[in-house]
Amino acid sequence: MKKIIALVLAMTLVFALAVSTAALKSPEPDEYFYINVNINGSGNAYAQPYRIEKGSEEPITLTAPEGDFVRWEISGDYKLVDGKLTDKVIKIIAYSDLTVDAVFADAGKKSDGGNESSTSPKTGDTVYYVIGMMALAMAAALVARKKIKA
Repeated sequence: MKKIIALVLAMTLVFALAVSTAALKSPEPDEYFYINVNINGSGNAYAQPYRIEKGSEEPITLTAPEGDFVRWEISGDYKLVDGKLTDKVIKIIAYSDLTVDAVFADAGKKSDGGNESSTSPKTGDTVYYVIGMMALAMAAALVARKKIKA
């Protein structure tokens, strides 16, 4: 009986710790240029694709489908292929990582109740998950012990 309880506890502990490490994202190699789009004002904008392989001549389409769009502000090494920086849709070729700001007419104005925090919200802590799993394993072991004795 003690061996069963020890086995259950050991397996629960192993699985609980594996959950916290399995969630880690593997780092990607620096074989890509990334395009980060920031929105200044009320509107929507995106890059397609958001990353390209280094040395690729694949054009990146920057689109601002919603809002009173004013201009694109691009930081990094790039070449404008199609359109002007004041067009809602342009195509560029990236030669480095790019930071793209989509500027809308109401840029700089305070939003009405949006989250203005520069930090992300606190999420769950894996320590509580591990403690919960250990408590569950202990309860299961106690129930199993009572049933075997009865």
